[in-house]
Amino acid sequence: MISSLAADETNFLRLEKLLRLRSYFGDIYGSTDLCVLLYVLAKRERPKCVVELGTGLGVCTAWLSLALLEVGEGHIWTFDDGSHLLKKEIVRNAATSVRKLFNLPPNPDENLKALFLDLIRELDLEGNVTFVDQHIDYDERLRIVIDRIDAKEINWLFSDISHGPKEISTIIGTFVPKMSEYGSIFIDSASNNIYSAPYLERVVPLLNAGLLPQSPDFKVWADGPQNMTSRVFELIHLREARDGPQNSTAWIRIHPK
Repeated sequence: MISSLAADETNFLRLEKLLRLRSYFGDIYGSTDLCVLLYVLAKRERPKCVVELGTGLGVCTAWLSLALLEVGEGHIWTFDDGSHLLKKEIVRNAATSVRKLFNLPPNPDENLKALFLDLIRELDLEGNVTFVDQHIDYDERLRIVIDRIDAKEINWLFSDISHGPKEISTIIGTFVPKMSEYGSIFIDSASNNIYSAPYLERVVPLLNAGLLPQSPDFKVWADGPQNMTSRVFELIHLREARDGPQNSTAWIRIHPK
C-alpha cells in the first residue's frame, strides 16, 4: 500500500511538470491540446511501438512517454535533427526557457538532443523513449527510420514535419506496409491544409482498395502487400475550433475488416 502511494505521488509530480511544459510551450507547435489527446488514446490503445517524425520541443513526446510508462509497455522512437532550434528565434528562446522552468543545467552549446535528453531525464521517462538525432526528409531517409527502429511492426506513426500531398504520399508508401493490424497514422496540420485535406480524402479509398503510392509525385499507385486487403483504413479530421498554428491533425485508423 505504501509503495503504491509512493508510485502515485511520483506520477502526480510528473504530471504536474508535464502540465507546465504543455502550458508554457504547447502553442509553439500547436501541441497544447493534442498532447493530452494522444496521452489518453495511448493509455486506451497501448501502442507497443510509436514512431514520431519531428520531436519539436518534446511536448507530445513527453506526454506519450508518460502514457506508456503508466500502462507498463511500449516504446517511442522520436526523430529530429534540431535544425528548427537554429532557424527560429522563438524556438531558441523556448529551449532556454525550458531549462529555466525545470532547473536544467545550462548548455552554452544548446542543441535539441541535449535539451531533450535533459528534459526526459528530469521527468524520469528515459526508459521508454529513444531520441534519434537524424535529419528527416521524404526520400531515402524515411527508409533509414524503418531500419533504425527495433521493432517488427509499428503501432502508431506521428508525423509532425511536413504535411503536403507529396510528403503524405511518401509517408503512406513507406510506413503502411510496416503498420500493425490495429494501428494509427497521425499527420499533423494536414486536415486544415487546402491541398492535403482533399488529397487524403482521395487517398484513403485507394488504400481500402489495396493500393499504395509507388512514386514521390503520388501519381503512380500499385498493389500493396497482401495483408492490406484484409484491413480497413478510416480517415478522421481532428480540427481545433480555435485559430492557431498547426491546429489540425489527420488521423488514419487501421483495423481488420
